[in-house]
Amino acid sequence: PPPTAPAVARLLREAGADANATCKLYGGGSSTMGLMLTSAHPPAAGVDGELVRVLLRFGATLETSELMGAIEYGLQRSVQAFVDAGAPIDNLFVAAGLGRVDVMKGLLSRGADIEARVWRHGTAPHAAAPLGREDAVRFLLERGADTSPRNVWVSTPADTARFFGHPGVAEIIENR
Repeated sequence: PPPTAPAVARLLREAGADANATCKLYGGGSSTMGLMLTSAHPPAAGVDGELVRVLLRFGATLETSELMGAIEYGLQRSVQAFVDAGAPIDNLFVAAGLGRVDVMKGLLSRGADIEARVWRHGTAPHAAAPLGREDAVRFLLERGADTSPRNVWVSTPADTARFFGHPGVAEIIENR
C-alpha cells in the first residue's frame, strides 16, 4: 500500500467501516487486522504499525492471536503498536517475542511450560527469533528450552532467526 494507507483507513473508519469486519478468505473469519498483518505490502511500505494503531483506535478488537502473528512475522512496528495499546503479555510466547525476560521469569515460576507449542506450533524460542530478542533466547536456553522443534513452516528457532536477518541469534541457538 502507499504511505497514505493509514489515512485511507482512517477515512474508511470515519465513514462507518467496521474495524472488526471479516471476510470469507482462508475459509472465513479473516479479520481486517489479520489480513493486514499477513500481507507483505504494509510492512514493505513501512505502514503496518500505523495501520494497527488506526484499526485499534477505531475499535478493532485487540486479539492476542494477532499480536502472536505479528511476532511470528517479525513485524516490529506492529508488535510495538499492540504493546502501546496495552496488549496483555500473559503467555511465554508473547513474553519471549517482546524480549520480556522479567515476565518470562514470572510465568515460569508459576508453572508455565517452557516447551509449550502454541501459536502455529511454535515455541517461545520461535517467538524470540524473528525479532532478534537475544536476551530472551539466552534466558530460554539457560532454562533448558529445546530448540529443535519445528513450527508449521518446518523451521527451527535458528532457521527463523536467520530468515528474519538475525544471524547472531541463530548462532547463539546453534552453539548452545
